[in-house]
Amino acid sequence: MKSLEKAARGQEEYVVELRRALHRHPETRYETEATRRRILDEIHAANAGNQGNAVIREPRESKGGIVVDIDVDGNRDRILFRADFDALPVPEMTGLPCASRREGISHACGHDAHTAMLLGFLRCVSEGSVAPAHNIRLVFQDAEENPGMPPEPVSGGDLLVQEGVLDGISAAYALHIWTGEEAHHGMFLSRPGALLGNSGRVRFLFAASGGHAGRPHMGVNALRVAHAAMSRLDMFAARFFSPADPIALEPVILNTGTGSNVIPARAELWYGFRTLLPRDRHVAMMEKCIAEVRAVAESMEAEFEATPLYGHPALINDTAVFDRVGALLREYGQEVKESPPMLGGEDFAHYLYGVPGAMFTLEAYTPGSGRQHTPLFNPDETVFRKGVLFWAILATN
Repeated sequence: MKSLEKAARGQEEYVVELRRALHRHPETRYETEATRRRILDEIHAANAGNQGNAVIREPRESKGGIVVDIDVDGNRDRILFRADFDALPVPEMTGLPCASRREGISHACGHDAHTAMLLGFLRCVSEGSVAPAHNIRLVFQDAEENPGMPPEPVSGGDLLVQEGVLDGISAAYALHIWTGEEAHHGMFLSRPGALLGNSGRVRFLFAASGGHAGRPHMGVNALRVAHAAMSRLDMFAARFFSPADPIALEPVILNTGTGSNVIPARAELWYGFRTLLPRDRHVAMMEKCIAEVRAVAESMEAEFEATPLYGHPALINDTAVFDRVGALLREYGQEVKESPPMLGGEDFAHYLYGVPGAMFTLEAYTPGSGRQHTPLFNPDETVFRKGVLFWAILATN
């Protein structure tokens, strides 16, 4: 036990400095040339100085990310460790020395830390301080954020799974930095079953005749159609979901109108639609949602178009894997707490539809930090060594 803790502590300075370097130069989905180059440099450096008993294979790069295999024994199973590295279109307001140098873009979700912690683990293997008991596939993944958005709608995890990254994998694991509550600082949190939600969204377009604001009876107002649709959807959860079912159906964008004396002829309305349902049931509910809005538009004599973006599926942890990881962490003296389900989305879900596995979060609360996806997001760097330890524990047991 102590040897793994010592190994993780030995990477603390490296992980913090690497995370800061990545943090200064964030890049958004699929526009990550500099980030990829730095990750490849770190992998090559670890391989060149490899003093351990495991073989570190040459990394394989694809649009979805960078994959590197660690080989121990051809007769053993292979497990997958995944970190992501894309940033968000969120301005940073932390005032830190390592704050983002790119206007309007920041690592406001901790992906820079995820990548640094997994590379810290790779260094442990290279230096011989951690001797894996499994063959391991390390995945540094692009485009976890904003599925369905340019320049490529498919998320990095979805794409990698389609390309066969799960071939020969017995179990998959991921770790996510969190900044939720001071009471849980330094703890590992997760839960069996559904941990995170479907990250769906849907775009509605309404086309009507429009007209003069002084003669509303002579035309159809697309803004009123959108308002009526919103009123109809306010009742959606109560009509189609149990009170115990987590659901977020929230209007997030409304674009319409060009002048105060003009009845709008066009309106664009977006909703976020999140549930913990299995993918097929979630899709069925999105279709029901669209049907409700279509009925409103038709009743008001407006043309209607809907574009669903299904986003990430619900992230559903394998119960047996969750139990095993929790027991191992406790065995190594780490605090573990079962968390409630959340409706944030995560494309690690695609991996868990293919093989058993689990995602855990590591609470890195620090005073003054905002939560994920906010300009003040600033996790506590002193817990990053626990991320290296997390990977070392899974690798050796």
